[in-house]
Amino acid sequence: MKLSTLALIAFSSISTSAIASSNNAVIGDWNGENRAMTYELGFSWYYQARIDSSFNGRQSLYLQIEHMSKDSCDRFNYTSYDTPNQYERQIPWKINGQPVKMFEVCTKYGDSDSYYVYAYPVTETGRNFVINAFKNSKRLVKIEGLGRDFNLSAKGFTQAWNNFGGNAI
Repeated sequence: MKLSTLALIAFSSISTSAIASSNNAVIGDWNGENRAMTYELGFSWYYQARIDSSFNGRQSLYLQIEHMSKDSCDRFNYTSYDTPNQYERQIPWKINGQPVKMFEVCTKYGDSDSYYVYAYPVTETGRNFVINAFKNSKRLVKIEGLGRDFNLSAKGFTQAWNNFGGNAI
């Protein structure tokens, strides 16, 4: 089964309410899950905002672009990482038009030749800005990164953030 088909199946299973966007994409809400996804129709790209624990155990928000190739990692001039098949760089993304310095990691899926990029803010100020962009928006957050412009849903984010544990002490 092709990765893009798997992505669409995964997207369909996590989102029961979706809204159509003007850029020919299906945008899924958080719906009590720890992620929201956008699938670009007619392409094999899909985008994700994901709440997860960082390496130091802190609750974090990651932005992810799926279905890349190793050539994509090479083309964007990533620096080789200590882990095989993983590359990194720091570069600004725009969140609702505001540049935010992001730490990008381009990494290989373990079971295929496909790669994905995940990104998170480098600074605490950037982290708070991105989280608040999702908390304060009633509908969509506009993301610009890796030469791609896409929207992710903010609907249900605050509940998902709090259910994940917020910033538990």
